[in-house]
Amino acid sequence: MSYVDLTTLYMHFWKWLNEGLLVKHNTKKDKEERYKKKKAVLQMWFIVTIQNKNWFYKLAYKDQLLDDSYYIRKTTKYSDNNTFSFVSADCNFNNLIHNIWDAYCNFKSNIHKDGTEESILEYINEYKMHVAAPWHTVDNILIHVNVKEIFHWILIVVSVNDRCIPIYDSLSGGALHDSKVENEIKKYFGFYGKKDIDISSHLKYKFHSEFYSFEMIYAKDIPQQTEGRLDCGYVDAYVDHISNGNGVPNFFDSEFTRIRYVALL
Repeated sequence: MSYVDLTTLYMHFWKWLNEGLLVKHNTKKDKEERYKKKKAVLQMWFIVTIQNKNWFYKLAYKDQLLDDSYYIRKTTKYSDNNTFSFVSADCNFNNLIHNIWDAYCNFKSNIHKDGTEESILEYINEYKMHVAAPWHTVDNILIHVNVKEIFHWILIVVSVNDRCIPIYDSLSGGALHDSKVENEIKKYFGFYGKKDIDISSHLKYKFHSEFYSFEMIYAKDIPQQTEGRLDCGYVDAYVDHISNGNGVPNFFDSEFTRIRYVALL
C-alpha cells in the first residue's frame, strides 16, 4: 500500500473507532464499557472471535493494558524479512514458564510438571497454531515477559547463535528494578538444545554453565515511557522495528504505532 493509501486507512479506522464513544471514555478502568449502549457490538470474525469494539479500543488508545499478542503473531507469520529469522510466543507461553518454574522451585506447588513441560514443548516444536515455525529453525525468539512483581511487561529476544538475550525495557530503572527483571528472564534460559550447538566447544558457550549460558544485554537509548504509565504500546513498537531487521530507534511515536498496527489487523 502507498503512503497515501495507508494514511487514508488510518483516518477511516480512527473515525470508526471513535463512533459511539462515551464522553468520559478515558476515565474508564480496564474492563469497563467505553461505548454507548449497543455501539460496541460487532458482527465480525477473525482468527479469534471479536464481537466488541472495546477490544480495538484497548489496542489503539494509549495507557491501555494489552491482553492479546495477535499483532506480534501476525507480524511473525507474514514477515518478508530474510535477514532476521524469528518466531514469537504468546502470553500463554509466559504463563507456562511461570508455572514450570513454580513447579520445580516451590515444594508446595500443585502444578503438574509433566503436563506443563509438554505444553512448552508444543510451542518449541510448532505444534501450537499460533507458532509460525519450529524454534530450532530460526535464530531469534521474541517473547513478551511479564515481570509480575512490578506489574510490567518487557520484550526479550532469545538469540541462540549469539548466546545472548537483548532486553527491551520501556521503564529502565535502578539496581532493584533490574534485579527483578533479570530474575524473570533467567526462567527462559535453555532453548538451544535442538540447534545442534555443542556447548562444550562453541566459542559463545564453552566457558559458561548450561543453566547460565545466556548473557543478558540491556538495549540502550531506546524510547521510554513516563514512570507511572502502563502503556504496553512500547513493547509492540519494539517488536515492530526489530521484526523488520532494524534496530529500535531512540525515538518513536508509540501512540501512532498502536493506531497503525490495529488498523492493519
